[in-house]
Amino acid sequence: MYANSVSGTLASMIIDSGTPISRLPGSVYAELQSTYQDLMSNYPIATADPCYDLSGSDDDINKILPSMKFAF
Repeated sequence: MYANSVSGTLASMIIDSGTPISRLPGSVYAELQSTYQDLMSNYPIATADPCYDLSGSDDDINKILPSMKFAF
């Protein structure tokens, strides 16, 4: 966690573009997961959430997968 230099409070989220892992607060992740699952509800879950089986789809994968943006 990094301290905010203005307020001195600790940050609740870290996104590091140099690492494959980013951490979100539990409530934010739960909302993101729920929305993603709703958007992917036309496709069967493969072995574990959030993996989906797209093998039977003729759709372009770039049109299937929802895009995500983080704004600060």
